[in-house]
Amino acid sequence: MPKQASAPPPPAAVRHHRPRHGGIVAGLILATIPAAEAHFSWLELVDTEAGQVQVEVVFGHHPPGDRRLPPDRVVGVDVIAPDGNRRAAVADNTGWHGELGEGGSHVVVARQHPSFWSRTVEGGRNGSRREYPDALSCRVSDNTMKTIVAARVDGDPAPAVTRPVGHPLDIMPETDPTRLSAGDSLTLRVLLHGQPWQGTLRATWAGYPSAHDDDYPVHLDTGPDGRAVLELSRGGTWLVHANAQADHPDPEVCDRQAWNAALSFTLR
Repeated sequence: MPKQASAPPPPAAVRHHRPRHGGIVAGLILATIPAAEAHFSWLELVDTEAGQVQVEVVFGHHPPGDRRLPPDRVVGVDVIAPDGNRRAAVADNTGWHGELGEGGSHVVVARQHPSFWSRTVEGGRNGSRREYPDALSCRVSDNTMKTIVAARVDGDPAPAVTRPVGHPLDIMPETDPTRLSAGDSLTLRVLLHGQPWQGTLRATWAGYPSAHDDDYPVHLDTGPDGRAVLELSRGGTWLVHANAQADHPDPEVCDRQAWNAALSFTLR
């Protein structure tokens, strides 16, 4: 059940020491999202018209996004049809445009280029320990995102909506949320590197009057199977966010590796 939060959860313990081991980290210690988490990115649906979908890649803490990410900071945006067929979207000065196929709901997915953030005595800097070897701490974020687009309400339920899309941290609805209404429940399944992830999901809706960056009305803990149930208390656009962290495999590059996943959808 979602917990209504009047204040953000207390900060999780984050280790700032640089690990001595090399190669792939053995026995990853994954952390739930700490307070004052950095901005993350997500997809905002702009329009669906004439067989096309238009989205914007935005970032911030709450919808609508604080600003749009320029195309050169995005690896790419793809539109996944109900049958699993994947087509690349194209960017212009109004956002990203992709083709919608026949059938029911489509999944639009995107990935941001990895973003390094180092804290130095002069303040925060965009760069790794290679650029700032004396940084107090360093974190690199791998941000992925998806949104569900209802192309035809009379189409069959889309299996693509409930399947993994290849992101390292992946939030999957077990039913098509665009077919739900306020008052319904939505089961979410979260995978990290293909395995069930136990951690805390944060959820909010467009128009929620947040008091500060980390003010989210819903916090959900996933179980051993990576599942949690989101109670859809109202209509409109929802945003769900997950964050996992581990020691970076190369301490000469950075201290921490973070994965952010964002799922957005609009109830009918």
